[in-house]
Amino acid sequence: LSVLERHDLFSHLEDYELTVAVTAMPEAKRLTGEELFSEGDEGNDIFYIVAEGSVELKNPKTGEVKEITRGGTIHDLCLLYPSVSSETATCLSNVTLYTLDRQTYKIILTRSSKKKRTM
Repeated sequence: LSVLERHDLFSHLEDYELTVAVTAMPEAKRLTGEELFSEGDEGNDIFYIVAEGSVELKNPKTGEVKEITRGGTIHDLCLLYPSVSSETATCLSNVTLYTLDRQTYKIILTRSSKKKRTM
C-alpha cells in the first residue's frame, strides 16, 4: 500500500480507493531468468510492483540497464495508454510481483472521479 501512496499515478486516490487497487492486484511469482516482457512487445498493459527479488530492465537501443528491487515499479505508463515496450524485463532472481492491468486501473479512476463529483 505504501508503494502506491507514494506513486504519482495513485497518490491522488483516497485511502479506500488505494485499498481497492491493492485488492485488485494479484500476486505473481516468476523464476530466475524468466522474461516479464520484451522490447517491441505490443499490448502489454500490466503494471508491476516488485515485492521480493529483483528484475533487470534493459533498453537494447540505448544499452541502459536498471535493476528494480523490492518496492520498485515497472511498466508504469502502460496504465495510461497503450504502448510498445522499449525495454526487456528479466527476473534476476525468483521474484514475487503484484500486478495491475490498465482496464482495472481505469475502472478505479472512473469510480474515484464519479464519487468526488457527487460529494
